[in-house]
Amino acid sequence: MDYSEFLNLKAVNRLHNTQLAKDIRAEFTWEDLMTTPIRYRKNGSKYGGSPRAILATTSHKFEMKNGKKIRTVGVYLAPANEATRVLPQFEFTMCSNSGNCKNACLNTTGQMVTTFAMMTRVQKTLAWKGYPEKYLNQYLKELADESRRASNAGEELHARGNGTSDQMWERYILMDLFKACHVGFGTFYDYTKLGKRRVKNGLPDSYHLTFSIDEKSNTLQNAMAYHDAGYSVAVVLHESEKQKILDLPNVIDGDLSDHRPIDPPGSIVVLYSKGKARYLKSGGFIKDSSFVESMVATCMA
Repeated sequence: MDYSEFLNLKAVNRLHNTQLAKDIRAEFTWEDLMTTPIRYRKNGSKYGGSPRAILATTSHKFEMKNGKKIRTVGVYLAPANEATRVLPQFEFTMCSNSGNCKNACLNTTGQMVTTFAMMTRVQKTLAWKGYPEKYLNQYLKELADESRRASNAGEELHARGNGTSDQMWERYILMDLFKACHVGFGTFYDYTKLGKRRVKNGLPDSYHLTFSIDEKSNTLQNAMAYHDAGYSVAVVLHESEKQKILDLPNVIDGDLSDHRPIDPPGSIVVLYSKGKARYLKSGGFIKDSSFVESMVATCMA
């Protein structure tokens, strides 16, 4: 099935016609990027060589008050300039406003550090940048299939397109139309470091964004724009600092659930540092408890 009716084709075609997209297509076919590698078991039998899925995770992370379970799915693309580090001939970033966070992203945690996981992220990312319409068509098809399964199970599907990236999916996907046409689909959601202009330009009703505080001088101004628009704001602290402010008004412990759409409007979500972020000093990307206290006071003024 063609899902182009749910795409802003004008924006997608602009991306398709960039020099980067042309360079990627000149070197890799869609099949090169979106076919799993053939691998061999210890007994000599081989596996792989099948079409690669875009969605990486499916889990039940929250049960709503009405008893319906939320089924969440996510996509993990190459963060910041990871793809360029692997393939220097393609120079681009997937997180245009990233700062110190790119050295402490979720790709530095758990199984995401493996070479196999990294190459999977890079290849999916090149597929998105080189073949945007094909990528989005497959993404929406997978979401439609998962929505149907969720509906049949009495559940609701929520989708996160930026597990490790920061792309403005609302430019390319007609999110509200997709939701209206697919029973079982609840909402799109993501974290972002992109500034207040994104809120000012307007976001689909079916896209929940959480702004991530960083070390940049304008980060608090951007955060307040998101907060005032009813969106959540996330702050990363070391665990000892996080524990000091959990009882403050409007503060949410974001480590109890990664599912941000359930947060009350205008929440301040606190997260403990993970992966390489554990070794960063407070004051930059990692904040201390006094920063959150100041934010709470500003929001309540």
